[in-house]
Amino acid sequence: MTQPKQPKQPKLGIDLPTTTVTQSRVQLFQPTQRPTYRRGDWIETSWGRCRVTGRLGQRHADAWEAVCFCADSKREFNGRLELLVDPARVRRTMSSKGYSGAGLNALLIDLTAALVEIDTGEGWIGSGHLIENQFQSKLKTKPDPLTKKERSLIVVVVGEAGMTLLNKDVGRWRNPAPIARLTSGVSQAVARLVLSHRDSGRTRIDTALTAVGVPPDGAERRKARARIRGDAEGLARCGVVVSDGFVFCDRRVPQTPDESENDKKYNCSMTQSVPQPPGSVPQPPGGLGYLGPLGL
Repeated sequence: MTQPKQPKQPKLGIDLPTTTVTQSRVQLFQPTQRPTYRRGDWIETSWGRCRVTGRLGQRHADAWEAVCFCADSKREFNGRLELLVDPARVRRTMSSKGYSGAGLNALLIDLTAALVEIDTGEGWIGSGHLIENQFQSKLKTKPDPLTKKERSLIVVVVGEAGMTLLNKDVGRWRNPAPIARLTSGVSQAVARLVLSHRDSGRTRIDTALTAVGVPPDGAERRKARARIRGDAEGLARCGVVVSDGFVFCDRRVPQTPDESENDKKYNCSMTQSVPQPPGSVPQPPGGLGYLGPLGL
């Protein structure tokens, strides 16, 4: 008797971009690690406009990028993308000293609650939530190398705005850890802006600060300049050079995953995550096809 054909199981590690260019350009995430609540006012930029009802800052951008980078598997279900994620790997990506589980959960709740709308003027509009839901997986676990007990994985459901960005926008594949380790939110915002361009050229620091939403005058602008200069070494590790009042992209710095001893110790290796396409950045696929049942 012929055995029924078993469905093909997807491989671990998925070809999902870490981020997309528009979300780094239209001030979707405030240039601070301590964002305030926005009430849905439009923000106009050279690359389009966006409005946010909720709290989204650079730590939220860290979490969103780390979820995409660390996702072990995905499936499309009811028009939404479900990502299976090890929260321990996400926390290790966001901080070399580890990010607390409560802190990560608070960021994911903010990402779920925030309502966003992005209009690039190029024929597509992203509207809705970046994350629609996140919950603990009932079927998928991973052994904790320290306690030998099974630890739970989580399922992150990408919302309508997130789906639009992944399907319509230009993706960037990189390790998000170096940006997450920068000490200030304004440095993170500038790094994301510069790296969203293939060749940004030399840009004045003040021009970059204006582009990410720092007020043009006063103490906040002076502090932002000082933080950029103070983060110059960390920015260089991200591939962003600070020199003579300018910032520009150094493409000689590889944007590929790395692996630290702590990552190995906690079984959170980033080298097992999303493949990083070499060379020029490809466009994301037209659709995120259904990959079969993952047991999420």
